[in-house]
Amino acid sequence: SSTLLHWAAAKGSVEKIQILLKSSAEIEAEMIGGVNSKGFSLAGLTPLYSAAEKGQVDAVEFLLSHGAKINASVNTGKSCGWQPLHIAAQKGHVKVINALLKAGADISAHDSRNITPLIAAAITGQLEAVQFLVANGADIDALTNGNRTALYLASENGNKILVEGLMELGADPEKILCAKQKISTKAVFFLKDICSEMASRHVKEFSAGGRECLERMKLDRDVIMMFAIRHNVPEAVTWAKGNGASVTGALLIAANLWDEDAVKTIAAICSEPSEALAMSVQNKGHSEEMALLKKYGANENRALLILSMQETENYGVAVRRLLDAGANVNEALLYAADCQPEIEERVLKKILMLEGANLETALQMARDRNVHPTTIARLSKLQVSDSTPADDNSDSEDDFPGYSCIIS
Repeated sequence: SSTLLHWAAAKGSVEKIQILLKSSAEIEAEMIGGVNSKGFSLAGLTPLYSAAEKGQVDAVEFLLSHGAKINASVNTGKSCGWQPLHIAAQKGHVKVINALLKAGADISAHDSRNITPLIAAAITGQLEAVQFLVANGADIDALTNGNRTALYLASENGNKILVEGLMELGADPEKILCAKQKISTKAVFFLKDICSEMASRHVKEFSAGGRECLERMKLDRDVIMMFAIRHNVPEAVTWAKGNGASVTGALLIAANLWDEDAVKTIAAICSEPSEALAMSVQNKGHSEEMALLKKYGANENRALLILSMQETENYGVAVRRLLDAGANVNEALLYAADCQPEIEERVLKKILMLEGANLETALQMARDRNVHPTTIARLSKLQVSDSTPADDNSDSEDDFPGYSCIIS
């Protein structure tokens, strides 16, 4: 279904192309129908496309110099909108990519599935082509119609070299984790493992080029902090902290990765491990993660208090997870009252509204433990407030949205 000009272009025979054009061959001749072995339409493919597919840079340049349309695209089927730059990228023909871009090809061109040349290169693992396209301005985090990035597709294909290459070029892993479509758990775990490996390696080499790599990459700064503490690299710790990382965040990352040695090390210098536990339940962390945090100093009752001090949309669900993990509402209430004056009265009332909360029980616990009289007075004030008719300024269930499922 191809013409002689298609054949000559694919072979890279500039001499034959020249003869055919002099014989009035149509430079924009299209293949007539048909599909290839993968089900992609061949309709609309021009000689320029054939030359680009086979990596025939001399033929590409000759056809372009004689008026071939650089952005002519496939017009039917799955590959509708696929241009010569797409096929050159998919095949990894960097010299052809360069020739096409110099002639004005659109580096952001996309087909009917929103696949760009960069994504086409990533699908087939063409790292050199990916690097060249990014260096020339391609959007490394461009999304397909299915909200897939080049990094996601490389992860899904298990291509470690390409994933590392994309990360070094600044690809954002959060684009994968925040995808609206269902994502592959396998791809996510594969990416997390590589991100961890790269963070660890560059932290160890922080003073020998590692810092520059970390500055270029979009790795989670808490991940970097975790490895900086774990490997005892103070300058990396300082850098990570200066870039938004926290010890608490690093502790949560360590628990999420089930790295007990890291959890133990970081928990020892963390001022409040329970804050990491509060973050874990908000993020729907797995039970092993929560168990590790509790083993090294996190307390579910303090975590309940920390949650109650915040305004979070999933407060009810997070509290339920803490209750299921053994949190005692009355212990949290007593702890909150004992932290005066840092804890506002509205926080105590918020805890008092939770399922299982009983002010008399909390007061009795306070008396049995001989806590400071001001703590008992503070709890007693809640009792008086609770028996007083509510006025327009009183706290109500509506003041604490999102946890009606656990209000007694």
